[in-house]
Amino acid sequence: MRKEVIIAIILGFALGLVITFGVWTANKALKDKDSQSTAEEVSPISQTTPTISPAVFSLSILSPEDQSVQDKNKITLTGTTEPGSQVIIISQLEEDIVETDASGKFSSNLTLDTGTNQITVTAVNQDGDEATKNIDVVYLAQ
Repeated sequence: MRKEVIIAIILGFALGLVITFGVWTANKALKDKDSQSTAEEVSPISQTTPTISPAVFSLSILSPEDQSVQDKNKITLTGTTEPGSQVIIISQLEEDIVETDASGKFSSNLTLDTGTNQITVTAVNQDGDEATKNIDVVYLAQ
């Protein structure tokens, strides 16, 4: 019976050594793989040059102000955007398409309806980019 216990202990010790060696080898392989992939991932990033993003296409409405109250039914809508752009102005009573001047300014005469008038202004530049602004103008008829 002592021989069997000693053989079981030796076999258990040998099996433990085999398992420990396998775990050690697997950990070493994973660490080597991680360090190689990290080096590969870092290299392309450090070699790339930063790109300059294009300027954001913007649209500003100078007058009338949003939520303004008017006492005349005719107003002049003015604003600025990129030079050479087409500007589409849509109100409840009419639509107008104007082109900006060399400095990017535009204007359009609009007729207002009694009450709140929702005006949508959309600018489209030569690249096809769009910018849209919405304003509400209230006309109080006297």
